[in-house]
Amino acid sequence: MGPDEVYEELRGVELLGRAETVDDEDRKLELAYSVTERYQGPLDDAGRALLRERIAKHLAVRIEIEKVVSWDHRKLVRGDGVRDR
Repeated sequence: MGPDEVYEELRGVELLGRAETVDDEDRKLELAYSVTERYQGPLDDAGRALLRERIAKHLAVRIEIEKVVSWDHRKLVRGDGVRDR
């Protein structure tokens, strides 16, 4: 927990399953394109070239998710509307 966080505001997710490293350069590049485009939008040629340059220095891990556990302490409220501590 950081200095500005309080217990009642904590939330998160845990992914459980089998993980494998992806060694194939083409597959790593596919994953990099997919993740980048999901969060930053479509890539142009310059963006794809930059990823090709950088991907060799990174490890890719693929997770076959078997179980998802999440929590949101903001939802911890007593019956009278007061948050539990």
